[in-house]
Amino acid sequence: KDNRKISFNHFNFHTNKTRKYSLKPYLLKAYENRWYVVGLIGNLKEFRTFGIERIEDLEVKTETFVPNKNLNPSERFNNTIGIVYNASTVQTIILSFTANQGNYVKTLPLHPSQHVLVDNESEYRVSLEVVPNYELIQQILKHGDTVKVVEPEWLVDEIKESLQRAIEKY
Repeated sequence: KDNRKISFNHFNFHTNKTRKYSLKPYLLKAYENRWYVVGLIGNLKEFRTFGIERIEDLEVKTETFVPNKNLNPSERFNNTIGIVYNASTVQTIILSFTANQGNYVKTLPLHPSQHVLVDNESEYRVSLEVVPNYELIQQILKHGDTVKVVEPEWLVDEIKESLQRAIEKY
């Protein structure tokens, strides 16, 4: 709220390395019981997201910054599930759940854009208007055999390939 810069060391799960950052923080965001800080590094214009549980040696600087009012990091997540953002276009995703699993998806929607297409004793079908990302795929996979991707075809293929790789581990 005071627009103060911060610096910290952050551990990256993908590279398995810790790196020091100086950040202009714009947003705190929660997802899946984890908190993230979203901000700008140096003069870059693209927001970066950092998992707070992997931050060490946090220092709140006395130096402040003037937030760019034309940049709204929360908007970038409007069409996204989770915290992995990309600049792709919004796509219509159609998912078919078993009727029983549909009861859970009704009470805990996958995304605010979720729209019910079918709700009967044999199926609960929804459409989502989202930018496809890693978390969308994880949300689909966590429903196991109680969900089927109907559209788009490329996502049907991607889920099939992921499930095939999982089967091969057994």
